[in-house]
Amino acid sequence: MFTRCPGAVALLLGLAACTAATAPVPRTNPTPTPPPKASAEEPKEVESDGKQSLTVLERPPNVAPPPPPKAPQLGDEDCRAKPECKASGRCFADAAGAACEVKAASWCAKLVPACAEGRCRFAPTGCEPVEHCKDADACRVSGLCGDQGGACVAGSDADCAASEECRDHGACAKGADGKCVAKLAAQCAKTKACSAEGACSVVDGACAAGGENDCKKSELCKSNGLCNLRNGHCVGSCQFSELCQEHGLCSEVSEKGKPARCAAASDADCEKSKLCKELGSCSLTKDGCRPADDVECRGSTACAELGRCTFDHGRCLARSDAECKNATIACKIQGRCRYDAAKGCVE
Repeated sequence: MFTRCPGAVALLLGLAACTAATAPVPRTNPTPTPPPKASAEEPKEVESDGKQSLTVLERPPNVAPPPPPKAPQLGDEDCRAKPECKASGRCFADAAGAACEVKAASWCAKLVPACAEGRCRFAPTGCEPVEHCKDADACRVSGLCGDQGGACVAGSDADCAASEECRDHGACAKGADGKCVAKLAAQCAKTKACSAEGACSVVDGACAAGGENDCKKSELCKSNGLCNLRNGHCVGSCQFSELCQEHGLCSEVSEKGKPARCAAASDADCEKSKLCKELGSCSLTKDGCRPADDVECRGSTACAELGRCTFDHGRCLARSDAECKNATIACKIQGRCRYDAAKGCVE
């Protein structure tokens, strides 16, 4: 028989508790917490009113900066509103819409008032007005190197002989009207116009085809069959000639005792021409192709650009402030927006 011993039991329980308390606790490796991911969102940009201090944040490495704003594209109207349009003829936007430019040297006199008398030089930067005619393009091209009453004229035979017009078209002598003219067939025969177009004879102060032989010797005859002389030009037929395209002389007319010529024979001939499109000369009259009414004038380039929209005694003319104000060149570029009964559109 067992006898209970309370003291021994208590002693054993105490030893067990002590051993449990002092026994090492096995360590465990906790799962590491991943670092927070960097935000891919672009930081917000705050506009400053200039009175506050702002902290500028660095852009996260993987975020591309926003593209720069695109420059607005220029149009012709934008260019025509700029001062350089009237000053240097740069009135047209280039193909990229990035800058204003001059289309060609021929626009200088049309767009820049200072160039109207020939005192102008065409450069990559635009039309450059010059003080002396000898420095202008008109001197180099047409021999108009002398000054007369504010206009550039041919000053001497030497001016004409040194010009491009002499080399290319035989206009090598000073004429009575202050322009260079052709006087010698020998000079015409040396020109490009003779070999190319048959313009080998002197006709009314210019080199032109003077007979069928001139045409037959030309490149136009050999390559394009333009071997017939009509109105001083070598043509194949009037209908397909430059005379038709430019002046409406599209029909061949023969008169007894006279060589055949190209002439306007109907309104339809006139309507095919540049004269119709540019000046409103779309109707056949006893004087050739001429405007006939306001409708033809209003459909012309002269109306849109110069305000010449009213038919008056066989011509298209400006006849009101409204016509002048609507003119794209006369008013919007040259500033001639007011109608004057004696002068048309004026400043």
